[in-house]
Amino acid sequence: MSSRCTLRHGLLSKFTRTFKDGARHLLKLIAATRYLPTQLKAKIDPVIQRKSYFAHPENLLIAMLTDSETKNRELAVHRILKARSVQENGL
Repeated sequence: MSSRCTLRHGLLSKFTRTFKDGARHLLKLIAATRYLPTQLKAKIDPVIQRKSYFAHPENLLIAMLTDSETKNRELAVHRILKARSVQENGL
C-alpha cells in the first residue's frame, strides 16, 4: 500500500464531514503531516493552505462551542459575549 493510500485511509477517513469540526480536522491534518517525507509534504501543504479558512476566529469559536470539554464551550461563550459588547459600545 502506498503512503498516499495510507494517509487517505488512515487519516482522512476518520474525519466527520460537518462544518463544526473543520478547525479540529485542520489541526489534526497539520499534526499528522508535519513529519512526512518532503515529497509528500509538498503535495499536502497546498491542501492545508486552501483549508486555512477553518483557522479563522469565527470557525475556531464554532469548534469551541461544539467541543466535548465544558471549559472550552464556556470560553467560547465568554469570548462571543465580549465581542458583542465591544461592538455595541463601539470600542
